Amino acid sequence: MRWGCQRNNQRSPKTLLFVFRRFAAKKWLIDLKVTPFFKKIPLNEIKPTHVRQWQNSLTSYRDENGKPYAQTYLKCINNQLTAIFNYAVKYYGLKENPCHKAGSMGKKKADEMLFWTKEEYKKFSFEMMEIFLL
Repeated sequence: MRWGCQRNNQRSPKTLLFVFRRFAAKKWLIDLKVTPFFKKIPLNEIKPTHVRQWQNSLTSYRDENGKPYAQTYLKCINNQLTAIFNYAVKYYGLKENPCHKAGSMGKKKADEMLFWTKEEYKKFSFEMMEIFLL
């Protein structure tokens, strides 16, 4: 049997660990970023305006250094709320997903990161040594 194959409906320990970690990460994200805002509103009473207020609260957040959440992180959080509403629409008869009307937030892909080449780093390092040694 190959690693990762299912036999008799059993999953490998590695697969189970992956599933558990993924579930735990999603639960943590929902508990920390979604539930505090929506906890007092019944699911069927949440409107697109509520979703936009929640999105605005996340996009306006700044940490102690003044940095906002990354656009990809905002997209991830928004996707979790959308998934919750999609589930409610599919299995619990919710009429529509308010996230679809509110629109999304964040970016799917991160901006390109620029790295120094080895030569650029050596040049920078050499210049810094000259400054500090003088």
